[in-house]
Amino acid sequence: MPTTLWRRPLHAMTGAFTGAGFRLRAIGAPGPERAARELFPDGFQDLSANPDSLFLVVEPPLSVVGSGGRPVADHP
Repeated sequence: MPTTLWRRPLHAMTGAFTGAGFRLRAIGAPGPERAARELFPDGFQDLSANPDSLFLVVEPPLSVVGSGGRPVADHP
């Protein structure tokens, strides 16, 4: 599956979302599964110290979602 990477500093990513009106709910950088320690002993420490994925959980602006959590009717 084609993937687009967006390599930017954390402040640029969070600023892009908040600047567009989104609210940040959570930021996470998951590490490798514990089972990976046995499967990939040489790379496990590097993967643990330098995660390569970042997850941002954001809420849309209130102009898109009403206070009850439902989409606003006139929004596409």
